[in-house]
Amino acid sequence: MEICFWCNRYKNVDDGPLEYRNYGFCEKCLTECRKGITVMEVTERYNGNAPIREGLFPTGKWVVVSEDEVRRVLEKSPLLPKALEKRQIFIHINDWEALKLP
Repeated sequence: MEICFWCNRYKNVDDGPLEYRNYGFCEKCLTECRKGITVMEVTERYNGNAPIREGLFPTGKWVVVSEDEVRRVLEKSPLLPKALEKRQIFIHINDWEALKLP
């Protein structure tokens, strides 16, 4: 049975062992992601998780932020176009805490 890394719900059911196969969102999480820009907490230190991108390991924390809020916060940042295109932002664990994200 494959489990969603982000919410720990079953993604699909079969007779196999419980496992996380990838970082793809289950349908319920994907429904939430479609509401805005998905912001995911990452660290550069190995934390038991496979890298989500080279040198970045997800912690499992994530929130969805409205596109308007992302535009406001990243207004003058060169990262804005990429965030809007990819619909995802990776935020370092220290910045996550500094921003007081849940």
